[in-house]
Amino acid sequence: MQDLVYKYGQRVISFLIVITLLVNWEMFSIIGAAGLTLANNLLIVIWIILLFTSAIGLYLKTNWGFFFFYPGVLLTTIGFSIPLIPFVISVFTFELRPWIMIGINSMLLMFALWTHWLKHVINKPPKQVH
Repeated sequence: MQDLVYKYGQRVISFLIVITLLVNWEMFSIIGAAGLTLANNLLIVIWIILLFTSAIGLYLKTNWGFFFFYPGVLLTTIGFSIPLIPFVISVFTFELRPWIMIGINSMLLMFALWTHWLKHVINKPPKQVH
């Protein structure tokens, strides 16, 4: 199981991020719209940059992809209430959707932490005993 997570975990997360960006394409079009403040526009641009760069970094299996993903998932959850696995919350009733979204994003965050930890444990050189 750990070998599968180590091999494919980062690319699965990257794929989910790209799907999330494609599903929420309207976020790109509201930048600069009337009624949005500079702070709102800046948050949207920061969100897009964080998720886009983390998708690239995780697909390339680099460490910096994780460091862009962690604040990106927090901004996605707290700032925009967008699930990182789209279409799942539409199955649930309207009252449960926020809790399901928090659960999905939290589980994906824990999966990313586990993948990041496995990357360091597996790539760690063995100790030299003298």
